[in-house]
Amino acid sequence: MFNHSLPKISIIIGVLNMKQYLARALDSIILQEYPNLELIVIDGGSTDGTINVIKQYQHVINYWKSEKDKGHCDACNKGINIATGDLIEFLNADDFLDAGLLHKVASSYKANPQAKIITCGVRIIDKYPNGDSHVIQQLDDTNKLQVSLYNMLFELPVINARFFHKDIFRKFGQFHPTLADGSYNITNDREFFIKLALSNIQSEIINCTFYNYFSHDESLTFSMKNQLRIRHEHINLANNFLNTSSLTSDQQKMFKAWIAKDSAYLFLTYLLQHHFKKAIKSMMQGIKACNCLWFLKMIQVILIGSYRKIMKFITRKFQLDKHQNANLT
Repeated sequence: MFNHSLPKISIIIGVLNMKQYLARALDSIILQEYPNLELIVIDGGSTDGTINVIKQYQHVINYWKSEKDKGHCDACNKGINIATGDLIEFLNADDFLDAGLLHKVASSYKANPQAKIITCGVRIIDKYPNGDSHVIQQLDDTNKLQVSLYNMLFELPVINARFFHKDIFRKFGQFHPTLADGSYNITNDREFFIKLALSNIQSEIINCTFYNYFSHDESLTFSMKNQLRIRHEHINLANNFLNTSSLTSDQQKMFKAWIAKDSAYLFLTYLLQHHFKKAIKSMMQGIKACNCLWFLKMIQVILIGSYRKIMKFITRKFQLDKHQNANLT
């Protein structure tokens, strides 16, 4: 039974060959027990049995379709065209929600009608070799979750932990599935958020952590195999905004600092891989954007990278020892 005093929430799941994860995502929606929900599943032509999982949950899915597409954000765009909710959220097929999130979102929506985006905190979850899960990062700082230009350039956009007012896509358009060369646009969400940040979109933060990202080798965002490509996309994206948008002096500085940071990352990575021509090219991109600032960014990248590796090693060892000790007892 629908409760029309609550906003209608459309959840869009874009999926391709995620048989082992999809049921968990769908179960996390069912556990919300939210009475005014629209669930849309857009499959990109799965061949691993994902369709069978979808059919098992047809009783809770309002619309689903399976056909080849241009990637995940193309599936999201198709879902946007179908969605009829007051709010729209994108749930990755390999992620899941904590119970109670949708009611929290509904309360925030009713209390803050001027907000165009409602956001909750996120966890990034990994697995031990034995299959047990553990949290590797938690982002619940309300300042870092705001839709500001700084956050969209230097923090995670966390698109999936955000609920969008339906009017946003009418005003700002949808995601761009492909780049100029026809390849998939991995950073389409960051591009979209930069446009929102430059427009000073109003957002509201739920001070709770409810969204769970699952980090694994097939993940577009969290797998290491895509990191170099993502950095190149960032640099091209920054140059595009610098060349085509009316930016303040401070905004220009932020975009140039973004180029400096990611070109420094590329320089150091290519250097370690003995790709010296690519390393020099990356260095020149950074110097062209921000002159001597690039060298400071390179030092910063080295220090932050080293700190994160040390902390990741210590945390992982501590959690693994704790887990092993618990098993022994």
